[in-house]
Amino acid sequence: MRFSSRHLATRLKAPFPTPDTARSMPRELYEFSNEALALAARWPDAHDIHQERLVREIMTVDGVPYEAAFEKMKEMFHVNSNTSSILIIPLHTGLAIAIFGALGCIPLVFDYQAATAFADFLQVHPEHSIPVDASMASVGQYTWSYMEPLLGTASFSILCLQLLRGAMVNMAYQPYIDFVHSYRANTLADAYPEYNRSIVKDFGRSQPFRGAQFNPLRKG
Repeated sequence: MRFSSRHLATRLKAPFPTPDTARSMPRELYEFSNEALALAARWPDAHDIHQERLVREIMTVDGVPYEAAFEKMKEMFHVNSNTSSILIIPLHTGLAIAIFGALGCIPLVFDYQAATAFADFLQVHPEHSIPVDASMASVGQYTWSYMEPLLGTASFSILCLQLLRGAMVNMAYQPYIDFVHSYRANTLADAYPEYNRSIVKDFGRSQPFRGAQFNPLRKG
């Protein structure tokens, strides 16, 4: 049975918000109360929330207005980006391998020129040859005789690595990505010991690995 919002409010005996109540709703992060920010900061990936908390921490410690604290936060943002630039090389490598594997497997299996060149590179010699004008289905049947072990082994290895990561998370071990987050968060906190370490670490840990998104909600 469906209830409209008016019907639901009547059943709960709750008044609708008034225009004054609606106008008092915060629309920007800098309008949030300290308590609201502290509660929202329980979400570890909410970088904009942690960023606003850091700005207010800088205001408190340095005794500066919001605009000056925001500029200090930008400085810390760039320092944190430089800290992780080398550590994310394995992540970029994995991204490149995934893209190459997802796109490259199609011509290697179904294109005659790519498939035969790859077979020569692997120094494999399938029992049956195919003509140059063979259909994609025929080429796929031809290549599968030597591609199946490669693709099957790669798929099984990826599956095992995914299971390994899940087991590590369940056992509270730290996967590589979590190590990178923790490393740069601690490095940033060590570089700015005058500020609350927990707030700085939350900011450093939640910061995106790429781009210069200073508080997306505020568009600063």
